[in-house]
Amino acid sequence: MGDPVTIGLAVGGTVLSAVGQYQQGKAQQKLMNYQAQQTQNIANAQAAQLEYKAGQERAAAQQRMIEAGRQKRMALSRAQALAASSGGGSLDPSVINLLGDLDAQGEYNKGTAYYEGEEAAKGAEYDAALTRSQGTAQANIDRFSGRMYKQAGMIGATTTLMSGGSSLLDKYGGGTRFDEGYTVNRYGQTVGTYRRR
Repeated sequence: MGDPVTIGLAVGGTVLSAVGQYQQGKAQQKLMNYQAQQTQNIANAQAAQLEYKAGQERAAAQQRMIEAGRQKRMALSRAQALAASSGGGSLDPSVINLLGDLDAQGEYNKGTAYYEGEEAAKGAEYDAALTRSQGTAQANIDRFSGRMYKQAGMIGATTTLMSGGSSLLDKYGGGTRFDEGYTVNRYGQTVGTYRRR
């Protein structure tokens, strides 16, 4: 047997090392969880900005549609005034064709403004959803990494305790030792052939 103080110090050192590994794993998990929350918060903030941008795109498209309608009305009015001042009537076939073309172009301009704004808004909404999804995925990866760090800390602590205990047993005795030649069965299966020393 060894000196009790030496054994006590060896056991204490082993336990402190194991506790340190366990605490390090827990601290790393806490850090990864914090990082995951920050990643998610940033992604949500970026997504909210993109959703705001989508609303702004729609509002701008509505304003462009209103302006296209106003310009159409002005063009139709000017065309009618010019037709009347030139002596042609509003029922003249060339005037009717011109007014029809102006009306069609005005409607086309309004539709184009709507389409462009809606497409820009949909693009921003898609980017927002993608940003939020990527943030969630990265946060999940960070949380998983945190769990793995904690598990690694627990495994490291257990390994340290077992290694320290084994080292103490080897150094100071207290266990049955085997050499090759003796058969040991575990759960009905031969684990190895060992001989008692």
